[in-house]
Amino acid sequence: MTTPQVLILDNGAYTIKAGYAGTDEEPRVYPNSIARSRAEKRVYVADEIGSCKDMSGIVYRRPFERVSSWTLLELVFT
Repeated sequence: MTTPQVLILDNGAYTIKAGYAGTDEEPRVYPNSIARSRAEKRVYVADEIGSCKDMSGIVYRRPFERVSSWTLLELVFT
């Protein structure tokens, strides 16, 4: 019987770090933010912000700004 891998998530204020326990691999790091583009009328989650075409009208939201908003945290993890 094999031991199941344990996933570790560190939901920090500016980044989310994710990796498996007991491995030599570096954890993956993602921006912990949601951004909305006024021009494109689109929402970008985590590292999707790199695909935004117009950065001049972008509005950032970070989950730690309003911890009472669990919906923002759910969007980052889905």
